[in-house]
Amino acid sequence: MLYASINELKKDFSRYLSDAERGIRIIITKRNKPVAALSTVTHSALHVGSRFGSANLSAFLSKATDGKYLEVLDDDCNSDKY
Repeated sequence: MLYASINELKKDFSRYLSDAERGIRIIITKRNKPVAALSTVTHSALHVGSRFGSANLSAFLSKATDGKYLEVLDDDCNSDKY
């Protein structure tokens, strides 16, 4: 486990991110007190719906949705893809 202040994290974020990817947990501190943690994400803790990455967001936002976004959210929440 590593400890890093917010300023240290800002200065060298890529190094801390690499450490987290390797399984090292980083405790982020503010004024020497822990405020957050940076660690790897397991697939069981991450929900990615079936439509993830398959739409053009700018085109989606440029026209009225007529409530379709609710169908997309419902479909993603009920997806067993991940």
